[in-house]
Amino acid sequence: MTREKLNSIIDGSNMAFAGRNRLGASLVVFWVLFTNPVWAGDEKEFKISGKRVPEIVASVNNTSLDSDLLQREWVAFNLMSRQQGRKILPGDEKRIAGDLVSKMIDQELIFQKSRDLNIRIQPATIERELNQIQEQFPSKELFLSALALQHLTLDSLKINIEKQLTEEALIRREIAPNVTISDSLVEKYYRENIAS
Repeated sequence: MTREKLNSIIDGSNMAFAGRNRLGASLVVFWVLFTNPVWAGDEKEFKISGKRVPEIVASVNNTSLDSDLLQREWVAFNLMSRQQGRKILPGDEKRIAGDLVSKMIDQELIFQKSRDLNIRIQPATIERELNQIQEQFPSKELFLSALALQHLTLDSLKINIEKQLTEEALIRREIAPNVTISDSLVEKYYRENIAS
């Protein structure tokens, strides 16, 4: 497949992917990484603000969060910024990296809490989501190449899917039932944001 044909597919697909969940957003990252390898981090060392990122960037209850995870988050953030026409200034990199690490910690805490509450996602559900993601690519080869460029394997993607679905299940089970919003607040928000 030529680069032009692939770019045409990407341009037509990005809007559909962007509206999905975080995994859908990851598809956009996969496409861009495949067509623009510079985003995959051509350097052997992952650096932010010119400094090498340590192998372990955080630890959450004896679970290590490594630099590969931060690098994937960094690439996704850069891509989304680029698509929104925002430029990341070198002076902002350290703050952004800190925000991304905080997000990673939050996600891990949520995942651990869901495990404590015995929330489990069935393997068939994970496989179904994986298949839906894979079907967005013209071929399995492109899908696997995109994974490799982002330092992902099928197993690590399955873990990402499991974590996201577990987080969603936790929110549905533990948080959403306790949220009450009056009709007047909904109406007020609607009036204040009608333009958007």
